[in-house]
Parts: sequence; C-alpha cells; structure tokens
Amino acid sequence: MSRGWKQQKERSNPRTLRLIRWIALHMGRGFSRLLLYPIVAYFLFTSGEAVRASKSYLQRIYKREVGMRQVARHIHSFASVILDRVFLLTGRYQELDIQVHGEDLAVKYANHPGGCLLVGSHLGSFEVLRALGARHEEVNIRMLMARGQNEMITQVLEALNPDIGKFMIDTSGGDADTALRIKEALDEDSMVCLLGDRVNSENEKSTACEF
Repeated sequence: MSRGWKQQKERSNPRTLRLIRWIALHMGRGFSRLLLYPIVAYFLFTSGEAVRASKSYLQRIYKREVGMRQVARHIHSFASVILDRVFLLTGRYQELDIQVHGEDLAVKYANHPGGCLLVGSHLGSFEVLRALGARHEEVNIRMLMARGQNEMITQVLEALNPDIGKFMIDTSGGDADTALRIKEALDEDSMVCLLGDRVNSENEKSTACEF
C-alpha cells in the first residue's frame, strides 16, 4: 500500500488538460489516443519515481525483471484510463467496449437494504462502474474520492459533467466527516465504492494484502 501518495503533485497544467479534452471530444477517441505516446515518453524521461514504482509493481506481478518497454505499456494503460474518462463522463459509452462481469451479483448487493461496500484497488476506472449505474437506474453508486489530491484534472473533468458530484463522497474533510458521509450513503441503500490499496499516513491502522 502506498503511504506517500498525498505528497505527490500533479505533473500537468489546466491549459494542457483542457486542450487534450477538446481534442478528445472533437477529434474522437482514435485520434486522441495518438497523443498518449508523447505523454508516455515525457513521463518515462522525467518521472524517475513513477518509473521505479511501475518497475517494482510489474516485477511483483511477473516474478521477473522488467524493462522500459513494460513500464511504458504500464504508463500508457494509466493514461488511457484517464483519457477514457472524458468519454465516460459525457455519456459516450458507444465509443467503448464495456463488458461487466458478475453484473447480476453486483446488482443484487447494490439493491440490498442498508447498502453495501465495494472495495477495489487502483486498477481500471471507477467511471466505468458508473456505466453499471446507467444501465440500472435503481442502483445508487457513490464513490470515495480525495478531490483535492488531483484538483486540476478533477476540475477539467467535472466541467464535462457537473452532476458527477452526486456520485462522489469527498474524503478531504477528514476521517470523521468521511465516516458520516459513508453512513448517510449506506442509509440511502447506496453501493459505496472505495479503494483499499492506499493509506493516508503511517499512523493509520491497515492490513497488508496482495491485490
């Protein structure tokens, strides 16, 4: 579990993010994905910390040494997820091939009185999960998010869909405030989604496990 994630700063700026957003919406997903290659190259050569973290993760997964090619693919996957959020937030699901596995089970627990907790890790995108909610209007999905952590990209993406706030529980208010908001959401029979592979500080109680 990463314990230093709150100290990491964003590596972009609002103007660049807005430009990429405009290209994605007006030039399409295929063309905008071409922009990911120079972005990946930029991070490979300027973010040693990200490269080291990627190598460490991939070596645990593959049980062997990995090279820059595998790291580049890893960063490219991460960038692709962020780009696809543009299309997911604007409801352009037709540009993506979304397949939900275990959908019946998810809907069953989502409709359970008293709500439920869905614990995941930083793989994929919670925005895709909202596609499940779009297909099942009776499913009320709420997602925990530290809004202030990546404020620039959050603001750029929220401009695409101002209603995103209805699906979000902002954890920036502290543990007590977050706990109350989770309780309120569960009382409303919501599926509360949280990521379990990060902790805020060394003082937090946690359990180590492999994702």
